[in-house]
Amino acid sequence: AVGDFFCLAMSAAVKAPARVFVPTAKSDRFQAHIGAELFFIERWVSLIFPRDTETTDSLKHTGVPVTYAGNLMMDCLDGSGRVTVPKLARYVVGLLPGSRHEAYDNLKLIKATMDDLLLWQMPLHFLMAVPKTLDLKKVKQLLGTRYPIAIVQGNFRGVIDASDVILGFAGTANEQAVGLGKAVVTMPGAGPQT
Repeated sequence: AVGDFFCLAMSAAVKAPARVFVPTAKSDRFQAHIGAELFFIERWVSLIFPRDTETTDSLKHTGVPVTYAGNLMMDCLDGSGRVTVPKLARYVVGLLPGSRHEAYDNLKLIKATMDDLLLWQMPLHFLMAVPKTLDLKKVKQLLGTRYPIAIVQGNFRGVIDASDVILGFAGTANEQAVGLGKAVVTMPGAGPQT
C-alpha cells in the first residue's frame, strides 16, 4: 500500500501473507500517525518504508520492521531541463497552482497575488509549472497575456531551480520545492492541500 491510511485499510481486505506499507501521506515532521492508525498498522503490516528518518525512528516501537530507503517524492525528481528567464528579470517567482481540478480556481488567487507584486515595480518574472493533469490551453486562457510569465509544462524541476521563491497552492509539489531548498509561500486556496 503506497499512500495514506485509507489505502492501507483497503489493502487489508486482500488476503496476502505479507503487506508492505509506504506511508507517503504522513510524517512526524508535520502530522504523525495517530494511535488508531498505529493499532492497525501493527496488525496489518509486515514491513514499513516511511518517507523520512524521523518517522522511521518513531515507528520502530511498533514492532513492525521499518526501514528508511529514501523519499519517494524527492527521489523521483528529474534534475534535467533548465528554464530560461529574461536577463532583465531580477527576481523569479515560481507558481504552483496544483494538479487537480481546483487548480483553475487557484489561478484567480495567483493572478491577484501577481497584481499585488507588480505594484512594487520590481523586475519580476513569473514561472508557472503546469502539470500534465491540467489543460494547458485553459490555463493560458485564464491567465491572459498581461503578466511577465512563462508557462512550463513537463519541467517541474527546472521551474523550481530557476525560481527565487515559490507561491504554491499544491500539496506534494510544495513539499518537493521545500525539499529542494526553496521558500514556499502559500495561503488558503481551493482544495484540501492548501
